[in-house]
Amino acid sequence: MVLVDEKSLLVSETDRYGSIRYVNDEMCHVSGFQEAELLGRSHKLIRHSDMPKSVFKQLWETISNGGTWKGFMKNTTKSGGSYWVFATIFPIVSAYGEGFLAMRSRANEDEIDRYEKRYEKLREEEGE
Repeated sequence: MVLVDEKSLLVSETDRYGSIRYVNDEMCHVSGFQEAELLGRSHKLIRHSDMPKSVFKQLWETISNGGTWKGFMKNTTKSGGSYWVFATIFPIVSAYGEGFLAMRSRANEDEIDRYEKRYEKLREEEGE
């Protein structure tokens, strides 16, 4: 597992459908992807299979209705590893048009342990 530096802020912007149109250098560094490998691709590219579907359902319902979603996420790296973050995602209008901005910071070890267990329980409830 990759540990995000406590001073890092991983930023990405997507269109209304989840297609990546901006990533910062820190996002590339932690995920292991080059900017060109991410731009134009679905944000699902970094979605870790351990993440319960219900979390993404809630996320999309919140941001699609103009709200801000905050929560813990486990993402996957290009090499197949993982990293945990605390994400804040909200709708924006930028030079690229309407879309969503995601800002992610480090999740600490206690939070990771707590959410690993919580998400495992959710996956079991979802039948995964």
